[in-house]
Amino acid sequence: MERYLGAFEHLYWLYNQFYSIDFATVAKLQGQFSSEQLSTVLRQVQQHHPLLRVRIATDAIGQPKFVETDDEIPLRLVARTDDRHWQAELEVELARSLDWQVAPLLRVVLLQSGAESELMIICHHAIADGLSGIYLMRDILQGLGGKIFERSPQWQISPMPPPLLKQRNRNISVN
Repeated sequence: MERYLGAFEHLYWLYNQFYSIDFATVAKLQGQFSSEQLSTVLRQVQQHHPLLRVRIATDAIGQPKFVETDDEIPLRLVARTDDRHWQAELEVELARSLDWQVAPLLRVVLLQSGAESELMIICHHAIADGLSGIYLMRDILQGLGGKIFERSPQWQISPMPPPLLKQRNRNISVN
């Protein structure tokens, strides 16, 4: 599956080559779960959302397009030391720009201690924005709670809305 970038995706791709505009969504979690549980949920969510399975490649004339791969979302596990530890880890993550030529265009970091954790999702702006980052976090948390995600069909692209019909022979009278 391949798809050329839309206008804003293309803009973010271009801009990110000069200034990193990757962004992060962070959630503080209570309770325990294993890294294996999180890895399983990440695989399911990735199969459910097509843009979590892509990298960007350019065609013969340099036009960028999304190319689907089977690469898994990278997960880095960190032993949580205190309530502010996530801020230092986030600074490190945002200083490392995501490589648009390597899939997927996001990574996940889990800072975990006994009963508290911080989950960070770092995304390339060509595949997501802040709101979609929040929905992705929601889906991951629902997956950790037991929700099962199915693989979505390739690129469910909504058809263009029908054009507005021109009204012909419309007589307008002014009294």
